Amino acid sequence: MADSNDATLSKVQLPDDVQAYAFRGARLTDIHRVPERAGTLPNIRTVAITAGINDRNSDPSDVVAVLRHLKTWGDQLGKQVLFVGTPTFHTLEPSAQRSVEHLNKTAEDLFGTNYIQPIPADKVEIVDENGWGIH
Repeated sequence: MADSNDATLSKVQLPDDVQAYAFRGARLTDIHRVPERAGTLPNIRTVAITAGINDRNSDPSDVVAVLRHLKTWGDQLGKQVLFVGTPTFHTLEPSAQRSVEHLNKTAEDLFGTNYIQPIPADKVEIVDENGWGIH
């Protein structure tokens, strides 16, 4: 599950047993609601989450709480939850960069070996002309 920065996943040839969902403007609270409302998901073993940039201005304690909820959801249902770190990029304001770095550090602490490092900032390509930072 991803925010809209990973909408291109729908254009990638994925294995038959993999599905990608990208939600425009999604915050982690939105991502959390999807599996929470979906029930036990008996045919799903692993959920990968790549979202967080839309939480750059959120209260850090709210972000930590949602990350904990995602981890707890996976633990309670026996699902492997992978969390992909959110990359920073050169057009991101310094305060937002600090928020993203905090989010990533918290996610790394919570998810441990199920945390995947974000791509380096120098590898992020900004693709919008309006300065929104879509990458």
